[in-house]
Amino acid sequence: MRRQAILFLTLIMALVLWVRPARGAYTFEQLPNGKFAVTFTYPSAASEVYLVGEFNDWNTKNPDYKMKRNTEGVYEITIELAKGTYEYKFYADGEWKADPENPDTVPPFGNSVATLSAGSTVGEVRFKGELNNELIQVDQGAIAFNNDLKLQVEGTLQAVKDGQATDRFAYMAEIFAENKIKDVANTSGSQAYYTVDNIYLNRFNLTLLQKYANTSLQGNMADETNSFDYLGLIDVQTSKDDRDNYNVNDSGDNVRIKITPGSGTSSDWDYHFNFAKYTYDITKASSVKKYYSSLNLKKDFRHHRTGYKVGEVGFTGLVYQPVVLGEAKDVALSGAIFGSYMPSDSFIIRAEYAHLPTGDINESVTGAYDYNDEYWRFVFNVYEYPDIEEIKPFAAIEEVHVVGDFKAGAGNWNPADKTYAMTQIEDGLWEVFIPKTSIDKGKGYKFIFDSDTWDDGHECGQNGHVGAGGADLIVGQTAEDIPIKQDGQSYMVEASYRLFDPRRSFRVGGDAYKFGVTLGYKALADGTYLPVAVDELYKLRDTGFSKAYLSTYYYPLPNDLKLIFNGYYQGYYDDFDHFGYGANLGFDFPQPVRFLDYVKGNVERHDITAADGWKFYDGNILEDKNVREYNRVFFEGKTRPLGWVNYVLGNVQYTDKIEEKNYIKLFGEAELLFPVEQIAYLKGNIDYILVTQFPSFVSSKIRSGPRRLQNFPLDNCSGLP
Repeated sequence: MRRQAILFLTLIMALVLWVRPARGAYTFEQLPNGKFAVTFTYPSAASEVYLVGEFNDWNTKNPDYKMKRNTEGVYEITIELAKGTYEYKFYADGEWKADPENPDTVPPFGNSVATLSAGSTVGEVRFKGELNNELIQVDQGAIAFNNDLKLQVEGTLQAVKDGQATDRFAYMAEIFAENKIKDVANTSGSQAYYTVDNIYLNRFNLTLLQKYANTSLQGNMADETNSFDYLGLIDVQTSKDDRDNYNVNDSGDNVRIKITPGSGTSSDWDYHFNFAKYTYDITKASSVKKYYSSLNLKKDFRHHRTGYKVGEVGFTGLVYQPVVLGEAKDVALSGAIFGSYMPSDSFIIRAEYAHLPTGDINESVTGAYDYNDEYWRFVFNVYEYPDIEEIKPFAAIEEVHVVGDFKAGAGNWNPADKTYAMTQIEDGLWEVFIPKTSIDKGKGYKFIFDSDTWDDGHECGQNGHVGAGGADLIVGQTAEDIPIKQDGQSYMVEASYRLFDPRRSFRVGGDAYKFGVTLGYKALADGTYLPVAVDELYKLRDTGFSKAYLSTYYYPLPNDLKLIFNGYYQGYYDDFDHFGYGANLGFDFPQPVRFLDYVKGNVERHDITAADGWKFYDGNILEDKNVREYNRVFFEGKTRPLGWVNYVLGNVQYTDKIEEKNYIKLFGEAELLFPVEQIAYLKGNIDYILVTQFPSFVSSKIRSGPRRLQNFPLDNCSGLP
């Protein structure tokens, strides 16, 4: 993370966690003679209280153990004891009382327990380093050379009692140094090869480890605790995807509080709670911020005799709110209940119901807004154009101006005319007010940064496009919010049947099945707002769908050859005149011969009939929104390690787009190992795409790394902050 404030947060968290509160039940400190001075307190309205226990043979009238009221009106006594564990109680007005402030008790009488030991805190710290060198050339263009150095510090703080160490606190910080050269041939000087462009704290994770909950403060950490639910309503990793609105999570900062089960939580319970904030820069008042709080909870049920799991129930919930240009948008609430039941080992039933919001929130800032009767407000947000950083860092941009279809003057699509130069109003956010008499609503425009010519490729248009080409932005054409309503829903039901395979189970050392079939049905309401859901739901949220599907697998031989068949039928808008269907027949064969790790392949057939006025966004359609029907054949193989060659991987894909151009895609990759400590591997890959009646396109990438830096374990470093 690039910001000093994260270091400040880290220090504050460390100081807070370092302070260990005194126990309310009893306190103790070690004396020079090796024994302990132990102070017991007991709040009570009784007229007479004695401390009794193993240390005085449970004598209820020993005057040496009669407690006295302190200045706060609480009974108190300090005695001297050797190291060890002692049972005790209070004898108040003739009645035995356990210590109400000490949760540690033992049966059968519920005696309180005091444990005295010379506890201490020790620590472990580890350093890991990685140097990546990357040489990239795409389509015979400029050669880029990137050096990245990553240094990671991680470790734990441990509480030690009687020689037994227990982890109490875990930490990790990653420092990143970047050196990027966009064009090796045209670099400004040899110094550019060796000068660090940027150095920053990239991410961190601080975790307090407790019995029932582990609490973490995280910055820029990838959150892999996705939904427990079967629909995938809170697939938090997809919150980093660049979808129809530019998403700050893709290049910005995040900070979160995360709570997960501790070591004392029953294995039948699982949960994770997140409260997260995403923004361009955590340390600054960025123009876009996103807040989400999620809770995922699941409880397993087991057979009362065998102890095997027979089912589960759970809850998934999300509260999501973006803030754009200082305006807090609508709050979107999602909630789902789900569960499964296994009547037998071979049969599983799963179901889920979700209550979801509908509507949409525009999270983009860039645009030309209708400010008042006289002016358009043009806003340019550099963070919505991540490719700019391939040209220069966001913070290094010195000037931005608007060019477009102006009514008169040299400013009409003249990149050198800076009449409408913009002002940076905050980090990465530029603004200018242009009279409505100069340009009409519906006219096109672009932003240009640090250039007065088209040759530099510094123009920025629609959908985050940087450089030549790309669609123009349109004056007054900015996406409007659709008010959020809590009137959507999604649901699914699924049944799976499988046959146990004793021979494969014995060979693989675990449960294995010879045959399995799954039948399911799921539906999603039209216009559902799903900011962090899985792609299957997100991509079809603007149409809604109902889908019936079938998935099967079969192991026909004693080896691990697996045959797969999947199929689906999907309707849109609840109108079955517009539908889609598909089928996939494939195989997966681990190690068919000695030198191969696996081979696999499949044949697919898809046919999608478009609904009127609907643009299809399914990435499986090759990003060609006009293609509705295609066949595809795919085959891939990978070798096992052989000498210096760790593996060779290759695949071929042929796609027949019905009534469109066909294409063949070839991919090859190899990874070489070196007997040199500083170089872990050298990896290279080549893509070749051949489109019928079009020129071929070749791209290649060669990567070496990571280069290892020696690890330096420092064990039992007591007193680490």
